[in-house]
Amino acid sequence: MTNFTSWYDTNRDVFNEKRRARYQKDRAYRKRVQGYTRRYRDGKSRSAKNPDGTVTIFENGVTKDVYRIGEVVKMLKVSAPEIRNLEKQGYIPERPPTVGKRRVRNYTKQQVILIGTSLDIRRDRMQKQISERECEKRIKTIFQEWNDAS
Repeated sequence: MTNFTSWYDTNRDVFNEKRRARYQKDRAYRKRVQGYTRRYRDGKSRSAKNPDGTVTIFENGVTKDVYRIGEVVKMLKVSAPEIRNLEKQGYIPERPPTVGKRRVRNYTKQQVILIGTSLDIRRDRMQKQISERECEKRIKTIFQEWNDAS
């Protein structure tokens, strides 16, 4: 057990009683806590991961399961900067990171597959296994499928 865990186990009741009292007396604190709760309910706060590694979010009136960049990195065995570089180099559409004030990149399962395909295309192009024209043709297809997968 960590020091905090043992301290909290010992002082839990006292700590919670002080927190409840502050909630009752301090209007600004109560508003802040209510704001956290509201954002959590609206799906604008961090969500719990599902067993398959996805995160369920509520976006534009639709609930969907998405992968955060950390999960994508683990699945494709690449680094996060490498995925960001794919965006900068034009292999995948640039994805503005969003989720409230946090800057988070979310990808659907189909988009993760397309990222893997883009990595293969970039590798093949760097090894000169495909022509520039073929590379552009494949990237155009990825962009079309990407928009369908959103």
